[in-house]
Amino acid sequence: MSKNRQIIALFIIASNSLLLAGSIFDLHRSILEVSILIGLCTSGTLVIYGYDFAQFNQKGYNELVSNVLKSPIQTFFYFLFIVVIVPFAFFQLSSFRINTLLIICLFGLLYSVPLNFIKKDFKLKKIFYFKNVFIGFSWGGLILVGAGSCSSSIVLAFFLFTSIQVMIGSSIRDIADIQKDQNSGMNTLPVRFGIKNTVRILNALNLCSLGALFFALETNYWIVMALVFLWRAIVLAKVKIPKESILWTQTMNILTCTLLLLTMLVIKISPWIFS
Repeated sequence: MSKNRQIIALFIIASNSLLLAGSIFDLHRSILEVSILIGLCTSGTLVIYGYDFAQFNQKGYNELVSNVLKSPIQTFFYFLFIVVIVPFAFFQLSSFRINTLLIICLFGLLYSVPLNFIKKDFKLKKIFYFKNVFIGFSWGGLILVGAGSCSSSIVLAFFLFTSIQVMIGSSIRDIADIQKDQNSGMNTLPVRFGIKNTVRILNALNLCSLGALFFALETNYWIVMALVFLWRAIVLAKVKIPKESILWTQTMNILTCTLLLLTMLVIKISPWIFS
């Protein structure tokens, strides 16, 4: 498996982890709804991250479509996403979930698609830290999609916590891409402040993410946030070590979302185990 496909596979695991983490708070969830959401999340992640929108300026539409069709797996998921899952979802999911998913998709496209009507080759992700905020709240929105509502304080707490954690994770990935971002004119934290100062800033942001504890009235879930906070601190310590940075800026960093889900599941089922 190529490096790019490995990253996309990790993104699919991570996005579904956040979706399922949110669904823990949905007391009326059904297997059908969860299955549709997993299908949407898997296919949608592949569509957004598997399609190189940045090449719109270099290649024609027909060539881009041709490149997509070269991969049977991508072609299958594109077909599944557009022809089957999306229409089915409109009939089965609540308007809240549909609207939130549409906003997430819009964010996912807007931050990378060239907006030539503003300026030639202008992209929102070139604005300092705009990309990371977009990514953070888009992925954090998967918590809301899974929960099916934003009326609960615990759901909002995890939405806020997850959004900040994903912002941090996105910035950590920028450390691995610092050379490429410098060459392409991307104004990221590592490009502007260097790796050491970026790690200091992200450690401070990691600490700020614990502010979500004030909204989480169910104290059991404080353990989840505390463990994710500690894991993130370990990742930030590791990315400063050159020989280990790729493993931690990519794989271990992205799997933070899976750690969040697994910890929440343990917290959820522990009363049944020890009762």
